[in-house]
Amino acid sequence: MSDNKLTIAGENAVILFEGLFKSIEQSEIEKWITNIDIAFKPIEDKIDYFKEELENQEINDFEFHIIFFKTDGKSCAVKKSIENISIIHFNEIIKIFKEVGQLIRKEHFNLGLIYRMIPVQVNKKKEQLNINRVLDFYSSIIQGTTISVHTVFDYYSEALACSRRKFLAKKADNYYNLYQLGRLVNKETKGFEYFVKEISIFYLGLIKVLTKLEILDKEVLTVEKDISELELNPTIQEKENFLCLNGFSKEAKGLFYLGCMTYQIGRMQEMQNHKNKPILNKISYMGMGTKDILDLYCVLLEKFNQYQSAIRKKAIYLIIDFEKYHHMATKYLGNLPNVLGNEKENLFYLMSGYSSCIYIKKSAEEEDTNDSEQ
Repeated sequence: MSDNKLTIAGENAVILFEGLFKSIEQSEIEKWITNIDIAFKPIEDKIDYFKEELENQEINDFEFHIIFFKTDGKSCAVKKSIENISIIHFNEIIKIFKEVGQLIRKEHFNLGLIYRMIPVQVNKKKEQLNINRVLDFYSSIIQGTTISVHTVFDYYSEALACSRRKFLAKKADNYYNLYQLGRLVNKETKGFEYFVKEISIFYLGLIKVLTKLEILDKEVLTVEKDISELELNPTIQEKENFLCLNGFSKEAKGLFYLGCMTYQIGRMQEMQNHKNKPILNKISYMGMGTKDILDLYCVLLEKFNQYQSAIRKKAIYLIIDFEKYHHMATKYLGNLPNVLGNEKENLFYLMSGYSSCIYIKKSAEEEDTNDSEQ
């Protein structure tokens, strides 16, 4: 039994196997324990997924159960169980994560990374207080039960809000599970931007996975087939291709470009020796309602008028790009009050645009960021 123990999402778990028609050889159990462990490891580098594709029908004729438990060394108590998991279905889930990881260019995208995406609080003893939200999410994915789109965007918004507070405090004293938060928090604005870029693409990938599994309660980011054939500036064309391929609606595209505008103002502020990019404080990380969007839009235009004379002499490309993004934002948004929906969904589209302008200058291990148009 001890050989079947794993750590999943920071919690103790034991894997129990059950043959459907006959008993399972111990050698096969050991192989699948290794594969299940890999699937749930939130490894932040390139990993190998299932080491072997066990296609033999006899080998696949079994189920397994994941039992999460806590122990004080003397007794055990079950925290959560995910039962009757078909190994065939589980293998399909892993394949979908791998396919989506290739689409979003994140080869380490797997089930385990979900643990790095959903904020989990700890107490003074470092015990995870609300880990059930992660375990429940795993259960829904594995057992095919419906997940609310609002829940996904709630977690995204919460991840940004929690991380933003920690970056401002320059102290990662909670939410230790969030993606590289402990290593990034001392890098201030650059670290926060790296976090936003990574977490935004992870949530885009997660939405794609849930869509492929057909377990979202409503359609979101439905893939559009037509990519604009108009002659556009290469920078805009690249973003248009991304937006169309990922199924952003007209309104979502407008918010995306508003995020691009926000990034350009941040760069202008940085060049004016405002290293912390004060424009980031104009974003409501718990959700962007209509008033928040309108206020941000007005501030962006105000700051653009304020900075453009000085910036024009230093970096004319920032002026040019801001004007391009402004044109695209107004093209898609039109009458703002009539088109905006869920506040946290709005935040996702806005920050997806912001993060699309961030260029990772060095290796991921160095976690540095810089401007993509330099």
